[in-house]
Parts: sequence; structure tokens; C-alpha cells
Amino acid sequence: TIEKRSAEQSQDFNLLYLNLGLEAQMAGDEEKMLRYYRKLQVNNLLNILRTKEYANNVNNNAFRLMAFAVKGFTQAGHAEEASRIVSVFKKSSNRSSLYAFAAAEMLNEKKEQKLILPLIDSARVELKRTQNATGNQPDRQVLAYSLAMQDPEKNMPEINQLIKNLPQKLFAINSTSRSYAFHQKLY
Repeated sequence: TIEKRSAEQSQDFNLLYLNLGLEAQMAGDEEKMLRYYRKLQVNNLLNILRTKEYANNVNNNAFRLMAFAVKGFTQAGHAEEASRIVSVFKKSSNRSSLYAFAAAEMLNEKKEQKLILPLIDSARVELKRTQNATGNQPDRQVLAYSLAMQDPEKNMPEINQLIKNLPQKLFAINSTSRSYAFHQKLY
């Protein structure tokens, strides 16, 4: 119906396609997921971030939906399409967060390491590009979490460096502690 009327040309359906893509992803229907995510108008993705949520903050849900699209494309073996979504963002901290979130979600689902490692590496590269970082620095927190989910013991020195100067370090420490439980390394 939408497709038949060519409404996609004059309307922004990105939020709809992100939600439908996530729904298909969660149902394990890769074909449908790719079909919906490929309908995204990447040049208009930033428009959905303008909608406001609690206390007039930028829409966290829209950003998360984009991160799930990055995860979906990566899992399906279409890293170049995931990169198209990430490249919309000018701030390296946003790009780092998208990569790290997708990696953490895949680690949570125990997906193949060969798919996850490039995401973590890309998150690291983008994090290094960040200049004059102040405030919460969620990219550091999300990357620390993905490293903890990968291997908390091996990655602890890097995790500590990432969260060292975060104003709200408690959330990062909490996530790291939970990753030990995830790996059944509690004593």
C-alpha cells in the first residue's frame, strides 16, 4: 500500500522501517529484516533524532534503533550497509557508540567473534578520533561494556582506562560486574 502509492518519496518512513526491521530481526527473519532496513532513506536518518523524549532529551530510542540496524546488517554479512548508517553521524563519539552497542548486543547473543571483532575495532578507532570529550561520554561506557562482554579478565586494563574519568562510573562498573556473571566467572 505505501509502496504502491510511492509515498516513500514524499514522506519519512525511517522510524517505521527501523521498528519493522528490528521486529523481523528479533523474530529471526533475516530476509524481512534486510528488506525493511534497505528501505531506509539514510540521508534522512538524523531527522528522527529531533523527536524529543523524557525531559526534552534527544530521542534515545531512535538512536538505539539505528544501532540495531547496524547489528542486523553486520550479522547478515553486509558490513558495508551498516557503515552507511554509521557514516550519517559526524561526531565520532556517536559512531563509536553505534559500533560498540552492536558488538555488545551480538556478544550478549553469543554470535560469532569474527563478526564482532571488526565492530569493536571500529568503535576503538572512532573513540580515538574523539576530541575534547566532556560530560557522560556514553561511547566510552558502551565500548567498556562490549569489551567486558567479550572477555572481562583479558580486557580489564583497557576497560579501566576507558571508564577512569567518567563522571558516572558506577554504571560502567555495574555492567562490567554483570559481564563476569555472564561468563560464569563469579567466585
